[in-house]
Amino acid sequence: MKRLFTTLLVLALKVVAILLLNLAAVASAQITWNRVWPPVNDGTHNPPNGYQDIVWDAYSGKVWIYSTNGTNSSAQIYSIRLHYFDPVAVSDTNIGDNGQTNGGSCFTSTSTWPATHHAVGQFWVDAIRHRLYTIQGVACTEEVLEQWYYKLLNPISGNAWTEVFPRGLATNHPGEVGPWQSTFQNTTLSAALGSSDASMSLTNPSYAVNQDFYLIDSEIVRITANANLYLMGSGTGSGANPLTIARGQYGTVAATHSSGATVERISGTFNNGKVVHDTYHDAFFWFGQRNDNSYGQLFAYCDTNGTGTLSSAQSSVGCTRPDDWVDITSKSICADAAACTASNESGTNGTNSGRLPHGWYYPSMDFDPASNRLILFAGGVYNVQYQYSFVYDPDKFTWTRLTTTCSGPHCTGLLSLAVTAGGFGYTTAPGVNINGCSGASAIATLYNGSVASLTITNMGTACSSPTVSFSGGGGSGASATAIANTLNAPPVFSSNSENTRIAHAVFQGKMYYHLSQHAGANNTPYGYIGQVQDWVLDPVAQTWTELAAGAGPTYTETMTVDPATGNLYAWATPTTGSDAEIWKGSIGGSAAPVISSTSPINPGTQTTAYSFSFAATGTLPINWSVTTGNLPPGLTLSSSGVLSGTP
Repeated sequence: MKRLFTTLLVLALKVVAILLLNLAAVASAQITWNRVWPPVNDGTHNPPNGYQDIVWDAYSGKVWIYSTNGTNSSAQIYSIRLHYFDPVAVSDTNIGDNGQTNGGSCFTSTSTWPATHHAVGQFWVDAIRHRLYTIQGVACTEEVLEQWYYKLLNPISGNAWTEVFPRGLATNHPGEVGPWQSTFQNTTLSAALGSSDASMSLTNPSYAVNQDFYLIDSEIVRITANANLYLMGSGTGSGANPLTIARGQYGTVAATHSSGATVERISGTFNNGKVVHDTYHDAFFWFGQRNDNSYGQLFAYCDTNGTGTLSSAQSSVGCTRPDDWVDITSKSICADAAACTASNESGTNGTNSGRLPHGWYYPSMDFDPASNRLILFAGGVYNVQYQYSFVYDPDKFTWTRLTTTCSGPHCTGLLSLAVTAGGFGYTTAPGVNINGCSGASAIATLYNGSVASLTITNMGTACSSPTVSFSGGGGSGASATAIANTLNAPPVFSSNSENTRIAHAVFQGKMYYHLSQHAGANNTPYGYIGQVQDWVLDPVAQTWTELAAGAGPTYTETMTVDPATGNLYAWATPTTGSDAEIWKGSIGGSAAPVISSTSPINPGTQTTAYSFSFAATGTLPINWSVTTGNLPPGLTLSSSGVLSGTP
């Protein structure tokens, strides 16, 4: 034991000599982006606009994209298609679509194709069963969530999907219908409802939709007659009392409900949740919004490969029913008062207030196979962004906020602008002057002669108590406030100003984040240079580092990574004009590595299995090897820095 400990101590003291870099040197650490599809941006390839998601699948070796299939019509958000990019052949291949036209009402699911609208954040790879999964977003009638998978074959073939949830109106769901949100059409009972009544009356029956489900207290009912055939968003229809209903749906029990009781219309999960596959525990986790922005939810789903028996690992993360979504919000533990308790969750799930990070509207979340944890950044509520960084331990149900430090010029840049008074009499957009923030700029948008909104075009640096003033435009009275970035994290503006949905991917234990602000289109062929920013979060060192500025895609909300090569792939979606594009980012640079693992390293005992992971920060990839001396017999050092074996 003494000999081994001494040898390892000497090894630890020589750790600088152990590390070797296998990189081409460039000026500084950065991600080098290049557009890889289409070869010519002429508007004849991928349709523009941005409801989409993108994932890498190692089994097929392809980048899979689930995106809208329209061109710029009011019905394009109902369209959906599945296609894949082959990085070797440099080609984009269409699998199929739901047949949605550019006009008319939206389609519903068929027997082989899901009606997944707003495909954002809820498209993921099952790396164990080789499937692509999707959860339904808002559909024609905002019906209860549907979950489908597309089987990945090698070679790729077929275009049919298989629905796996819900399996009919199952009775083993005690009031749970999977991840869902109540829609904007919530109302109340206008008369008491007895436990045996076959119809109900609502304060606003125009919000009622035939075949949709409604939660009243703890009972779920389904409207079967006298309501609308279709109703979406915040509109109203022609439904009329009394509404015929089926009682006690999804395993709930018909009960008596008082006049004035809240009636929540259950819908799909919209497009603001995120699903990831924890391959260590073999569980899907869904984190997102429910109840019109009033609180978040965390669900788990465990596939049993048809056996109906959960593994111990699956049970340890909260799965209590096989092949089914289970609400584990109440099990979650989050001790950070600012980022969790402050979420002020209300709604019917208000007893769970403070259990989740306040960032469940378009959360940026990934599974990290290096630590078997989930990494979460940003998110927020509608039109409000947050910069919190968290890790989640699935088998401990614990959210831990990272107390990050921030390195980079935009760590102290502009965070947000808000119009406080629109003024009057403006005939053209006034100039926006941002004081106390070097290089910051913005443009104003008018509505009826008043300043309606501000769009940041440059976040600037070194912001200190910034202020805003307006000049020109022929009007007066407009005012706005500016907030500087002070939270030791990157800015969180996405290409969609209502949310914080950002392009992100986890590689070798770190989260990479690509920020692209509001730009008119990708500048062929290398993209918009300016407010494109690349960042990396190290959750172990708890640092955010801004990488060297370079060209890159804009209007980019989704990104994925090939873990074998470290290549990032992003889907860039201009709103008009040119093709949507696929970009590849290569992680590179010559930033010198810095050893971050402890020294001396942990001691070991002869004949006892040993493992220690060396860690370093710097430009990836980092390869480890022994350059001087010899390891004790029985131990090996992997290129990823793991010293292991039985001495």
